[in-house]
Amino acid sequence: MPGTSRRPLDLPRPGQGGWPGLWSPPRSVVRARIAESLFRRAVRALPVRVVLPGGHVLGAGGPGAPDMRVHRPEAFFRRLGVDVKIGFGEAYVVGDWTSTALADLLTAFAAKPTTLVPPVLQPLRRWVERRHPASDGNDVVNATTRPGGCGSSTWPTPKRASGWATRVSASSPR
Repeated sequence: MPGTSRRPLDLPRPGQGGWPGLWSPPRSVVRARIAESLFRRAVRALPVRVVLPGGHVLGAGGPGAPDMRVHRPEAFFRRLGVDVKIGFGEAYVVGDWTSTALADLLTAFAAKPTTLVPPVLQPLRRWVERRHPASDGNDVVNATTRPGGCGSSTWPTPKRASGWATRVSASSPR
């Protein structure tokens, strides 16, 4: 609108003490370039709008599509290249990218997980993604005893979650 001024974005800054260890993105130029190439290819057919600095738009989404504004592309792609899933989330937390429709944007990405990376490259996943330790198994015991799990002493236990864990453990084969 003419005559109105836009407020500058108040992006989070890791150095403000909120996110220790995230001050600087990882250093991996080669992985960042690969991540950028794969990301550009992945969003090409998604119903989203990825807006890069300078106004360049990626994605197949129209004007009403969920948006992703990449504010610090170098940092974003470095994080993405070093640890795909965690890097994507960390980049959001520290303000490398933002969205005005976060749930819709993530839904668009989640709708086609098998096509985001070309099938020929999917077998390389085991060398790219970090493996979870065997001790972090996806089972009821870990869900109820690990920090952040349903029965954790660190977090309050929601009644729904504890009821679910009880039902699952009662019906689980021994």
